[in-house]
Amino acid sequence: MLKALPLLALTPGVAQGRSRARQWTLLLLPWYAGEGVVRALSDSGRQGLCAGAAATLALAALAAGLGWFRAQRRALRSPV
Repeated sequence: MLKALPLLALTPGVAQGRSRARQWTLLLLPWYAGEGVVRALSDSGRQGLCAGAAATLALAALAAGLGWFRAQRRALRSPV
């Protein structure tokens, strides 16, 4: 449960659209994904399944965040 505190602390900033909070979140997500992959491969049963789901969610959030930054950069470059 304590592992979720850094992401919980960043949640209000991400919800408000603060770029710095999103950057910190994207820096933390690979660690959560890596831990989930390791635990999914080493644990068995429901714990392994839960860890695999957590790794998948972390990777999906990472991909969405990177896509958001890419779209934001393109919007700033293109004159409308």
